[in-house]
Amino acid sequence: MDVPCGYAMRQYAKQEKDMTLEEEINARVGEVRTDTFDLSFGEITNLHANKELIIHPEYQRLFRWSIQQKSHLIESILLELPVPQIFVIENQDGVLELIDGLQRI
Repeated sequence: MDVPCGYAMRQYAKQEKDMTLEEEINARVGEVRTDTFDLSFGEITNLHANKELIIHPEYQRLFRWSIQQKSHLIESILLELPVPQIFVIENQDGVLELIDGLQRI
């Protein structure tokens, strides 16, 4: 039997309201999946240009890198040293949203 999506969402929301925080956390364990992959700066640029990567500075901390820290990052890139990770989340539309790493982009 097909159930309209709106009905299913209302039922899920009702179940969530009746749950304690601990029950809700336990019910959602396993929903979050992580993966790692290497991207070049060119690939990151293309993802952003194609609107497949959304950069939301409001997700970022107020802290910004100093000129010296930026210089060290550029030096690391030129010397092909490992660069700190960025973190993204995939939204419901399959688009990536930057949640940490604005300074490195």
